[in-house]
Order: sequence, then structure tokens, then C-alpha cells
Amino acid sequence: MNEVKFLLKEPNSEKKTLIYLIVNSTYFNNKSRRLKYSTGEKVFPLLWDKTEQCAITKKTHGQLKDNNYKLSKNEITENGLTNDQLLKYKLKFTEFFKNLKYDNTSSLLEKIIEKLDNEFKSNQKQSTANDLNSFIDQFITDIETGKRLTESKRYKEGSIKNFKGFQTQFNLFQEKQRKIYNFNDITIDFYDEFLNFFNEKNYATNTIGRHIKNLKTILRISRDENLHQNFEIERKKFKVLRIETDQVYLNIDEINTIYNLDLTEKPKELDLARDVFLVGCYTAQRFSDYSRISKKHIKNIQNTRVIELHQQKTGETVIIPIKPELEQILNKYNYNLPKIHEQKLNKHIKTIAEIAEINTIENITETKGGLTVSSSVPKHELIKTHTARRSGATNMYLAGIPTLDIMKIGGWKTEKQFLSYIRTSKEETAVKVSKHKYFNNYLKKVN
Repeated sequence: MNEVKFLLKEPNSEKKTLIYLIVNSTYFNNKSRRLKYSTGEKVFPLLWDKTEQCAITKKTHGQLKDNNYKLSKNEITENGLTNDQLLKYKLKFTEFFKNLKYDNTSSLLEKIIEKLDNEFKSNQKQSTANDLNSFIDQFITDIETGKRLTESKRYKEGSIKNFKGFQTQFNLFQEKQRKIYNFNDITIDFYDEFLNFFNEKNYATNTIGRHIKNLKTILRISRDENLHQNFEIERKKFKVLRIETDQVYLNIDEINTIYNLDLTEKPKELDLARDVFLVGCYTAQRFSDYSRISKKHIKNIQNTRVIELHQQKTGETVIIPIKPELEQILNKYNYNLPKIHEQKLNKHIKTIAEIAEINTIENITETKGGLTVSSSVPKHELIKTHTARRSGATNMYLAGIPTLDIMKIGGWKTEKQFLSYIRTSKEETAVKVSKHKYFNNYLKKVN
């Protein structure tokens, strides 16, 4: 059995994906030692022969998954060059292994990686940043300018902000440790120290998890660009922390109270904030989408008024039926919602909810600094822009709209994602279920 293999990073992608050189642990007489080395070569999965582990060329044209696909001359040439390079990787690995196999087994893998780096890195396009901190600097600059893309699209403003936040915390951590960390310094010991750093600052678990996620993203990208071969972040213990948080939603009665609230004597910005927030409640969209609805999004489909949106975060196109209340709000602004910053809306909606006397006491549980803390706060203090999306999803669900239909309206791709938005009390669930025929039909007597 051939134990030197080539596998695709993303075998189901519709775009070019990296090719890894894989060598099984049996080669190194150590079950925990396995070589996974990025060749830097890329290929379309459609043009990859899994059995032969090579890019498909004219000679192997019949093995294409799509028999109607015709390879272009450029694809044939590119795939031929890719195969030549993969063969060089295989031959060089065999050569290095043969020459080094009698060395200390514990360092054999590292020595082979070093030789592969020396052999092939100089011939590949490399980043101008060859250490971790320089790479982070360059990475952030590139995503800000659009030089570096994600799935052929520019990084969203929120993502850029998160990476910048990670860099700030990483720099503070290095200052505290009095050490500059490089790629190979990111180990399980580092992970434990990094967590302790955040816990000492009393950070919430999900905030810590976001920084760990960004670190792992940076390490993976830099590894794919052959700047290192550190796979510590793939170990089970090096996990992204995340816990389910207590998130409130507004029921129909509360939304109606806000809708009917008389704000004529209040500052105009409260009236605007109320309207924009309610648009989110009626559409079940994110703030980045519901806050930018304009005339161009209003469509008529089979005599039905709808909003057609291209979601900014996912790129998903969603179509939302327009409720009468939503129609009233949009018409008020001639179907072009005025702009409002999310930070201001977060502030104003709490004030609006307090005026509406949405003050039921909510018991919430938070994990900060590694400790679980419970507290009781008025509901209006917990309301923010994303509460609108959660409220829309939950109220549609309680109204009996099928789950799959709500998912299409809100752009949720999996039922698991959608269900994380549903916030129903036991009482609300009981009332909803009580309407099912199971609770309303007499059982037939059996003679």
C-alpha cells in the first residue's frame, strides 16, 4: 500500500484548493507522528483523480467526474506542471527519508520538513512576512485594502475589526509574557497561558473563543503559505471556546407595545431607532441587512409584496413577505430607511423598551474569568440590535410557520443554526403544542 499520498485540502470546493503531501505514521514508527505538508500547489477538485492522486490531464480525461467537461489547453498545461511538481515532492521525500531514517526517530519528521522547506520554499511565492507578528501586520493590511480576499470576496468590516482586536490582545499578552512569539511557539502550553491571560482580565468565554478562532485562522493561512508546519492548533485541546448565552427575545405583545408607543414628545432619533429596530423584528434579518432596506429591495412576486435582499454576511439571497406593520413603517420613509449606526440603535432601543415598560426581571448566567456568574436584570437592558432577528425567528415559529420556510426567509442554512435563535418559554411551548391535533382529538375506543 502506498503510504505517501496527496490529498486535497477542500475536496468538495468549486474553487482551486491546496494539495497536501501526506505520509502515514507507519513510516515513522510512531502512531502520533504523521506528515501533512502543504505543497503550495492548487487544483480544481473537479480536475483531480483521487485514485491516481494526480491532476487530470488529457491522458486521463476519461476519469473526469463530469464527462461533459472539456479541459482547456491551459488546464492541461497547468495540471501537467502540477503533476511534475508533485512527483518532485514525492521523490525528494523518499530521498530525505532514506538518508535520515537512521537518525534520532524523535527528530526525523522535523528534519524532513526542514529539508523540504529548503528544497521547495525558495521556488514558491512567499509572503514578505516571515515571522508571526509581521505576518499578522501584513494580513490585516491586506484584508483592509482588499489585497487578500476570503472566498473571492473582501473581508467584512466586522471581521477586520475582530482581527484587529485579536492583534491588540496578542500584543498585550506578549508584553505581559516579555516574549515575542513566533509560529512554532504556538503550542498547547501557549494555549493554556493565553486562556489564563484572558481569565485574569475577566473576559467572557465567547470573547475568548473569538480571539482563539482568529489566531487559528491566521496560523492555518500562514501554514498554507508554507511559512511554517505547526499543527498544534489542530489538536483536540486547542479548541475554540463557546457557550450558549442567555439571549432574550420580544414576544408579539411586546413588539406591538413598541410599535404603538407614542414618541411624539421624545427626540426624533428615538422614533427612527424604534422603526429601524421593528423592521428587523418583522424581517428576521441581521442589522447589517435590515438597516439598509430601500426601494430597490421591494418586489412584487405573483401579486405579493416582498423584500428581496442579498445578505452581506453570507451572500445568501432571501425573500421576505411584507407584513402590514412593516409596510406602514417603510411607507413612512418612502421605502428608504434613514441610516443609523448600530451603536446608537443599541443604546436607543434600551431606552425605548424602558419607556414601553418592558421591565420583567430576567435571570441570566454568564461565564467570565472562568467563573459562572448569575444575575437578575430588567429585560429592557438586554435588548440590542440582534434581538430583532431572534424575535422575528421565534415569533414566526410560534405562529406555526414551518421551520424550513422560516430558514429560507432568514437565510439560515442549517436547522441547528436556526434553532439556536428560538427562545420560547415552557409556557409558550405548551400553548403552541396544545393546538396540535394530538391534544384536541379523542382517541378511538378499541372494542
